[in-house]
Amino acid sequence: MWYWLYRTDQHSLQAPLVFDLYQKVFRKRHIIDSDILNLWDSLKKSDQAIHQQYGAGSLIDSKEYSVFKIARYGVTSPKNASLIYQFISYFKSKNVLELGSSIGLHSAVLARNSYLDKLVTVDRQEDLIKIAKYNFEQLGIENIEVVHDDVFKYINNAEASAQKFDLIYVDADHSYSALMRYNDILPRILSEGTSVIIYDDINWSPDMRKGWNEISRQFRGGLILETYQFGIMIYDSGLQRQHHVINY
Repeated sequence: MWYWLYRTDQHSLQAPLVFDLYQKVFRKRHIIDSDILNLWDSLKKSDQAIHQQYGAGSLIDSKEYSVFKIARYGVTSPKNASLIYQFISYFKSKNVLELGSSIGLHSAVLARNSYLDKLVTVDRQEDLIKIAKYNFEQLGIENIEVVHDDVFKYINNAEASAQKFDLIYVDADHSYSALMRYNDILPRILSEGTSVIIYDDINWSPDMRKGWNEISRQFRGGLILETYQFGIMIYDSGLQRQHHVINY
């Protein structure tokens, strides 16, 4: 309900940066490479079985499911993958962290961005990691580091080793408690200057909406944008705090 009540379009945006983002990120659609789309289509027909729990936030609620269900219902849509691609382009993000690899389709879209040096994608589910790796090989993508690990273990280790990322995309555990933990740790592994965290599925459940409302109220580092799908935090100490709900 929040999204439908408060969403705005370009005519309602007054701040120069927000208007610029709307024109160059939200309205500019990235054309996904044909080989990725062809692979996506072929995976929608795959009957390969996966025997692991998919996790909170999935539209797939069975414990045993197939690749075609993930390709159809369990990954970020091409439209939303394109939006994150445009954020990487706008902020010229070189090091990107993705929490939740799934079968690698979204990762592949982002990895083709010319500004990107390396994408680190993390998932704890071995079957999905194997499929993602195979898909990257099929596409000839070499700038992705695939990590088989628990996402919280990984980000805690990243903080301990002083790793930094320009943009972090979160599509792993979609629960209130996980969102609170992400919000506590992830800002500490962001690069200096302007950096971005994008949370997926903020309206998936009442708990996710509650969590997003809480962390966005606490946020003082810059600009908050949200679509129905994404909660986006742009960290920049030079920006006055603003919160905009974007019609996308």
